[in-house]
This record gives sequence, C-alpha cells and structure tokens, in this order.
Amino acid sequence: MTIRTSTGGSYAEPKPDRGPDAERAMRTLPNLPEPVDDSAETVHGVVITAIGKNRPGVLAEITGALAQTNASVHDISQKMIEGYFHMVLTVETAPGTSFGALKQCMECLGGPDDYVVRVMHERVFRFMHRI
Repeated sequence: MTIRTSTGGSYAEPKPDRGPDAERAMRTLPNLPEPVDDSAETVHGVVITAIGKNRPGVLAEITGALAQTNASVHDISQKMIEGYFHMVLTVETAPGTSFGALKQCMECLGGPDDYVVRVMHERVFRFMHRI
C-alpha cells in the first residue's frame, strides 16, 4: 500500500519537531547526549521516585537495591502525609550500568499494597521539567 499526498506525490515522513528551544537545550545540556537503544544504553544520572504507605525499612530497601547496582545517591527528598510517603532520589550510576537492568531492579521493589518505585533517566526528567 502506498500513501499519497493531496498533491499526488509520495508521502515522506516529516523530520521530528523537538520544539522551539531544542537547539538551545542541546547547547546548554551538552553532557546529555541523544539517547540510544535503551537495552544497550548506559546511564550516569537517574531520578527515582517512590510513593506508598510508610513502614520501617522502606528507605533501607531502596538504598540497598541501589547499593547492589553500585549506584551513588546524590540527593534525597522525602515528605510524609498521614502515613504515606513520597520520596525522590537523584542517583549517579557506575560506568557501564544498563538503564534497563537498573529500572527492572528498582521497579520490582514494594508492590501495589506497599509502595511503588519509578525510574527515569535524568535527561528525560530535565527535558520534561524545563520551562
């Protein structure tokens, strides 16, 4: 099947539009290269969030799993509201760490009735939260 345009020519997929500030972002964030295949990607900066019911040992479980992957915690922010917690960690991984392996290791922690962990590449986090 061939896709045709209204003028009768063949369809060509457009170049991705990365937004009006894409060039500036690439200049100001040179340490954050274009991502490659996630299965082979190695990461350095990761943002991890954990949300759930508070109980003794949650922080130890999360930081223990990070220690197993040789990751270094740079910052932790945690809030408590009526027995529930919200935690954000910024982490630097060891050279050669696979993002997919780290994500799988961390997101297996907790559970739907306990707490949930989510892992995001720092580059994605920065681009999502820029003004």
